[in-house]
Amino acid sequence: MTTSRRKKTVAPPEKRPLTKRQAERLSAVSKLQVEAIADQTIFDIAEKYRFEIDPTLLLFRKVCGQVVKKDPATGKTFPVPFATVHVYDTDCNFWLYAPNGWPWVWLYPYGCHKEEIATVHTDECGNFCALIPRWDIDYVWRWRHERICFPDIFVRPRIDDLIPWLEIPRVKPKFKFPPDPEPDPIPFEQLKARLQRIGAHDAIQRIETLSQRMEAGEPAARMQAELKQPLFETNIRPPAPQTLPEAIDAGPAMPALAGLTDSAGEETSALAFMDGLIGPFFRCRDIWLPEWTPITDVPDITFEVTQDVDNDGDEEPIYTEGFFDVRWESSNLSDPVILQASPIAQASAICKQPELQCTDVGILMAGLMPVTGTDGGLYHNKITGYALRPNKPIPSGLCSGAQSAPAAAPYHGTLQLYGCNHHPNALYYRLSYSFNNGSWVSFTDHSWKVFRWHNGHLETQLVVPDTDGWYSILPSSQDWYPDHLLLNWPTTAYPDGHYRVKMEFGNNAKKVIHETQEIAFRVDNSRPTVGLQVEYRLGNDTTWHTLNAVCPVINRPNQEAVHFRVTASMSAQHAQSVRVWGSTCGAGGLSLANDAPDKWEVAGVGICHWHINTADNVTIVKPEFTLAANASPGVYSFHIKAWERSFNPAGGDSGYENDWNYNPSQVWRQTEINIAVF
Repeated sequence: MTTSRRKKTVAPPEKRPLTKRQAERLSAVSKLQVEAIADQTIFDIAEKYRFEIDPTLLLFRKVCGQVVKKDPATGKTFPVPFATVHVYDTDCNFWLYAPNGWPWVWLYPYGCHKEEIATVHTDECGNFCALIPRWDIDYVWRWRHERICFPDIFVRPRIDDLIPWLEIPRVKPKFKFPPDPEPDPIPFEQLKARLQRIGAHDAIQRIETLSQRMEAGEPAARMQAELKQPLFETNIRPPAPQTLPEAIDAGPAMPALAGLTDSAGEETSALAFMDGLIGPFFRCRDIWLPEWTPITDVPDITFEVTQDVDNDGDEEPIYTEGFFDVRWESSNLSDPVILQASPIAQASAICKQPELQCTDVGILMAGLMPVTGTDGGLYHNKITGYALRPNKPIPSGLCSGAQSAPAAAPYHGTLQLYGCNHHPNALYYRLSYSFNNGSWVSFTDHSWKVFRWHNGHLETQLVVPDTDGWYSILPSSQDWYPDHLLLNWPTTAYPDGHYRVKMEFGNNAKKVIHETQEIAFRVDNSRPTVGLQVEYRLGNDTTWHTLNAVCPVINRPNQEAVHFRVTASMSAQHAQSVRVWGSTCGAGGLSLANDAPDKWEVAGVGICHWHINTADNVTIVKPEFTLAANASPGVYSFHIKAWERSFNPAGGDSGYENDWNYNPSQVWRQTEINIAVF
């Protein structure tokens, strides 16, 4: 089924008449009279008042962002394509609630007024950019900085805002040789501990994933982007004021604030205490804050996002919160604005697609990586089904050693297969597979949406196969996006193994008239198996003692040194690397006691090994560690982490930028043992 709606026609920003609120703001920063510039365009104002106004005020600043939707089951975010982003000049009144003893404050809006100043549309990746007049931004910026605390209070906290609070130094004054183990540039463990204390559970999940996947030498953009994500993805409830009756949780309205502060008026007597809140925000620490403070006529530039989610031709709101999305307190507006849409939004799992020139039919790409054609043999072995560039082996086994070609990396996750399917006399196509050289079976039940702007309308269509796996061939002249996607293959729904895949073409009776050469894919969605066992002995004792598996404790009656022997094991279908290490609670004192085994290297307080060939998938190693006699009592830990060399070439990491010569670590398993030492 195809649905459509009319695309809005938007005037060029310099030809759009000023709203009343824009005229008031431009007047405030330029001293022009409101009556003289109201309903005028920026173009007209620039011509008429070129010698009376700072010309830079009439320039535009580009503010960009992305509309995304979070999958509640996996926590992953997906782009919201072809939605409408409305940009507003907004003035609002707030009650600021600053509960005593909390690091946060909350805002309760009332009496808000807004005027639309721009309209833009998201692209296939949910991205958008809006041109906002410079004076609008300057007005908001000046208004906040002319008032005590407001640059702080009107800032939505991000994850990277917590990093300056940490006590671990980010930069060392000088290097030492030989070097001591140093903390990571971003102290992930300490950051996670602080996030845990403030209840930022979504941010903890992001940090966990980021700390597991980052590698030395990777571009920092992905890490910086993650750290700039909101600390709290949604508004969270504040503590109930002690001065209010407990009944507020049972009713929709808040009692009059007249009893709480002398500033309360009748217009706030029915404030929705739990429903209307915005926050939390950073608490101002420059002055003492009363529990309740009225703030009137707060200017901001806000967003609303709409999308036709029910295919009725009308757009429904999918994001309406809007307040303080952009960090106007900063002169650098390059950080993208992330707008998280409501659960009703229509999101797409397919964002990036390859550019293809079709001269023949066939499967050409897996994600953004070639698998057949002129260059396909450089990236993919169409017989074994392995990718040839990601996660190459290191013959020395040292994690920092030199890699050798070729790689043998299997695929995991949802695999987008792209190619050309416009065969003469064919109206339908389907993809079939043979699993581990078995009989041929058609792919069925896999559907996806395609989008296009056509004659001023946004059209969407669901690509659905019939019961035999036949898809209609969409004409290339119709400009659907994605236009060359043959199959959105969720490999996690299939057993791991070797797949041979071919494409068949059918006429109007769905009779096969042609089939393409088969191409193999090796699928592996498994995770490594890891194990740890720790033994110990005190001082000069030569006998190793096995620790209790539950809540292990070691007593040092004479403050002796503690020696540990760690037995670490790993097995995987397609191992990439494995690391075994020890960590402390911050006081230090733990060191590696023996040399690294053959084909292992020392890595911090631990050892690391990289697969030397395709058969190197099982290992057992027994490193020893020493805890110094003068080490502080506390919790000491031992860890093992192993990675598979499987990957997904959809373009969500640095593979495309590095021509697939990179070391993705997308699938892993880790375990640890924590030991209390007294």
